[in-house]
Amino acid sequence: MPKIYTNQQKKEWVKAYHEGKSVTEICASGKPSKNSLYKWIKEYNGFITENGTEISGHRLVTLEQQNRHLTELLNISKVCPCNASSPREEKLRAVEKLEGQFSLHAICDYLSLPRGTYYNYKKTRDKVYVEDQKDEFFKPLIQELFAASGERFGVRPIRQRLKQQGYEIGERRIRRLMEEMGQTPFSQREVSHYYNPSSGTSKNRLKRKFTQTEPNKVWGSDFTYIFVDRKQYYLCVVMDLFSRKSFAAKVRFLFP
Repeated sequence: MPKIYTNQQKKEWVKAYHEGKSVTEICASGKPSKNSLYKWIKEYNGFITENGTEISGHRLVTLEQQNRHLTELLNISKVCPCNASSPREEKLRAVEKLEGQFSLHAICDYLSLPRGTYYNYKKTRDKVYVEDQKDEFFKPLIQELFAASGERFGVRPIRQRLKQQGYEIGERRIRRLMEEMGQTPFSQREVSHYYNPSSGTSKNRLKRKFTQTEPNKVWGSDFTYIFVDRKQYYLCVVMDLFSRKSFAAKVRFLFP
């Protein structure tokens, strides 16, 4: 039948172990087995202080960590150029200076500065904001994109290309810079309209009667312009409103 020991006996043997006695010495003369003693050492993972207070191993580790942290805070206070009541910018510069000498956790704790604030500072300190860039910085970029597009890109395509390059810039600013540089896409350039002033205004003879009952009675026409090799052309289409048969007029070169 296994022997039954009280908690007080177990604690005394564990205390003797922590005071330096070996497991063999404690378990001699018919005392508890070594397996039992090892089990109790894990169970009563701690030791008894001189005043009789029991301190667990976990508590001891916690106290040691707190002691190291307080010691580090004391050392930081000796070299840190500011304190918890200083402006945030001074704190950030102090953390940047002391990082590597002490743990970041201890530095931020001493200055009452959230670590996330410092991480954001490091992430954005070297970032140049678009609004801080001068117009002269963007003009060559816009000019290069405009020329590469064959002078076809307007504000929106250029803004998308700049965004792909990592620049966030508003359409109003791009439009203003393009106007200052005289960059107008082909599609927005004014064209000359030729007309005969003596002909007057033509009457509306069709009056939206687009459905006709016989061929070759009403022909409709429309035109558009296209760009070929950076030159502008007009394309005119004529259609019989009865048969819907159409043909394209000869493409005529208008502007050299």
